[in-house]
Amino acid sequence: MSVPRRLRLRLSAAVAAAVSLSAAGTAAGFGTTTDPLGQDPVHWKITRAAVECAAQPRTDVADEPGRCIEPATVSLLSGEGAKSEFGAVEAADIDAFFESVPHCVDGDYLPPSTGYDPRQTFAVRTRNLRACKRYLRQRFESAIHAASQVVDDRGWVLPREASTDGTSASSRCQFVDEQLGKDRARAFLAGVGIRGPVNATKVNVTVQTIMVLAGTGGNPRGESAKCRALWHLGATLHGVQDAYAHGNWSDRRDPGPVSIDNPPGLGRTTLNPFMRMVGGTGTPDPRWITACYSFLGECEDRVDHAVFAKDNGVVALQSVPVGRSRLVVGRADERRGRVRGNFGRALDLARRASRDVWTEFGRELLRRYPDPPGAPRGRQMLC
Repeated sequence: MSVPRRLRLRLSAAVAAAVSLSAAGTAAGFGTTTDPLGQDPVHWKITRAAVECAAQPRTDVADEPGRCIEPATVSLLSGEGAKSEFGAVEAADIDAFFESVPHCVDGDYLPPSTGYDPRQTFAVRTRNLRACKRYLRQRFESAIHAASQVVDDRGWVLPREASTDGTSASSRCQFVDEQLGKDRARAFLAGVGIRGPVNATKVNVTVQTIMVLAGTGGNPRGESAKCRALWHLGATLHGVQDAYAHGNWSDRRDPGPVSIDNPPGLGRTTLNPFMRMVGGTGTPDPRWITACYSFLGECEDRVDHAVFAKDNGVVALQSVPVGRSRLVVGRADERRGRVRGNFGRALDLARRASRDVWTEFGRELLRRYPDPPGAPRGRQMLC
């Protein structure tokens, strides 16, 4: 099994050289904006289409929940596409590469009649999905708490806490947790059972690449309150977007019987209420599943990430003079994405869900930090 194409990264020249020299071709699944696979930073495009201000934003709109985000800040949240700086929404694909919970995977289950792995029960599936939701809610709450520290009790902006200059040599907010990413990579390498030279090479190259990428990061916890708010908000958006890319919420399946290679699709056109950060439901729809994730081939007799993936394809971010940027969707790369428009539907729901998260974030700030006379705290945080 090849490495799942989950990362939408822009590898540095050092990383690309390391991969090339260590195992020519074995890490072909890592996404970059320029590699021969033609992969794309899709998280970046979804996030910008959801929240970015137009080239000529309206100036008569107050700082209300859901208002667009100005260019400098949205570049920090989403990343900058072809540039080498990682945005907050991209960080989880580096320092949490070896984790399942931040990406909402391993929520898979099919009836035993399909020959499904009996260890992956419905109860396990539900527990994993709830763990993802709990994690994302924690990051959402942390984003609100960090935003509250941008202003003082009188509603005055604290310049240091509102700064995005960063505390490192890069002179910008750092969202990749260098120490955590390296620790997770080392822990994975120490705990994995490597079987045979192919897997050994794959694991070593993957760990080496993640270590180098993590080394471009810093300590997000030591950044300003605004940087920390964007860091937590980006992690929330990442997981919410992944839930649509790696699951069957918006999917339609191929004609024919349901099987491990042709899992059911729900074909939904509305947001998954379980994945909403405010309101929604506390129990996942019993028919919703997400993919099993392992790049060591440990998803045998389960719905593998490669079966469900709708990660990659032709996606253009079209800026417009007035209004929000649009996603122009072309051909999908993965098989499931090409089935009956699945790629485009997953992208659209991921965009709408991201906008929902941003809107609810603003509403929660205003609700928790109301604007008494002379101390417009919540509105100052939002602006």
